[in-house]
Amino acid sequence: MNYLLRMGTSKARFNNTDQFHFFSLVAKRFQCPLKNGCGIEELGELQHLRGKLCGRNLQNVTDASDALEVVLKGNEHLKKLELSWNDSLQEQRLEIECFPLELFPKLGFLSISKFPSLVSFNKEGSPKLTELYFSFCLNLKSLPERMHSLVNFKILGSCPEVESFPIEVFSSNKLQTLYVIGCKKLIASRMQWDLQNLPSLSYFTFGRYNDLESFPEETLLPSTLKSLTIRSLPQLKSLDFKVLRLPTSLRELTIYGCPQLQSMPEEGLPSSLSSLVIGRCPLLEKKVYKGYRGAKIGTRFLNFPK
Repeated sequence: MNYLLRMGTSKARFNNTDQFHFFSLVAKRFQCPLKNGCGIEELGELQHLRGKLCGRNLQNVTDASDALEVVLKGNEHLKKLELSWNDSLQEQRLEIECFPLELFPKLGFLSISKFPSLVSFNKEGSPKLTELYFSFCLNLKSLPERMHSLVNFKILGSCPEVESFPIEVFSSNKLQTLYVIGCKKLIASRMQWDLQNLPSLSYFTFGRYNDLESFPEETLLPSTLKSLTIRSLPQLKSLDFKVLRLPTSLRELTIYGCPQLQSMPEEGLPSSLSSLVIGRCPLLEKKVYKGYRGAKIGTRFLNFPK
């Protein structure tokens, strides 16, 4: 950030730069090491970015139109966009229900965090998106469409109103990483995800859901899975290890924050497994500590993080 700002406060000096970060928007001015920082109106002239634009603490923007000028105007070549607000959700002033993703046809990376007014995205989507991250978008209901190039897709927490994935996600041959955390409606429809039709899916993280006693269902996991993380499932009592043995390439299994889980398979864990991590599962840890012999780990890694 510093080397860009020290080029001077002239608006023209920022044009055509590769990336720009702006942090801590307070009283409609950017906090920066210069005495004469750039106001948000001035940075509305920041156009033709071809790299990354990162905006944080956007809750301090008084006028939504000012923020849109900065983020959206003339940046159709932008490849990476990060937008985040702080934890004071009740103080949000920027209200955008439908995000105009069509304004960024070359966007490959999008991260949106703590944006309570966001409900949906335009139908045009962004076909070049390869990485998409959401967290704490409490009113988000529908996800972007036309994501045929998606490789990494992470919902990292508290998007409770999202009900389904766009069909393009599961017709993609490229999706490798999927995180679904804290999405009660979306997780409730998990049997419609059809993960077995994702030939490249290797990393799956799933959790923060209260209404689940057994996991996983027989048709949920793809055979290509290499790493599975199960976390924050307070009602989970059993794992179907017969199903867990179906992904023949499974190498890493992490079980974290499942206080009622206590069953381990008598027939042993998958022979392909090279890493087993168990944390905050007191009943399960107690069984293993007492001399559980079912996990035929041999020289493989067994860890109990605190």
